[in-house]
Amino acid sequence: MRIDPKVEEPTRDLYGHALRAEHEDFQKRLASVDGETISEAMSLASTIAAYVCIDACGGQRPTEDEFSTLTDNIVSADSEYSLTAKEVHDYLVNGVFGGQALHEVLHPKDAVRFPFIVGAYLLAGYSHDDQAWWDYLDQIETAIEAGPDPS
Repeated sequence: MRIDPKVEEPTRDLYGHALRAEHEDFQKRLASVDGETISEAMSLASTIAAYVCIDACGGQRPTEDEFSTLTDNIVSADSEYSLTAKEVHDYLVNGVFGGQALHEVLHPKDAVRFPFIVGAYLLAGYSHDDQAWWDYLDQIETAIEAGPDPS
């Protein structure tokens, strides 16, 4: 499946702004992207989150205990966004792996920003050895593009 560069670019930008705690730049970048593109970017970010979680759990869907560990690690890493364990857990279990619409899982104001903030923490926290988060993202995107086209 080919990742559209117009979707990949804001996704990558938003991860960077989230990790650097550039709140104003994060909000500006989010606002600069049209509705269809941001929707596709949110979907891509959820796919990336799933990849990281599966990779971190030995190539398998996380168990409930592993979801708890992933959640705890994300919340512990967060000092900027006031993420709660319940929100992160619900996003991962019900949104990323459960296929539920994000507006059903999260408060509407969080549904758009959450995939990028949580995804950024996952990329930074679970990249391999001394690998930079953006190199891990490149690796994940290569794997996504090598996979079958869902349509």
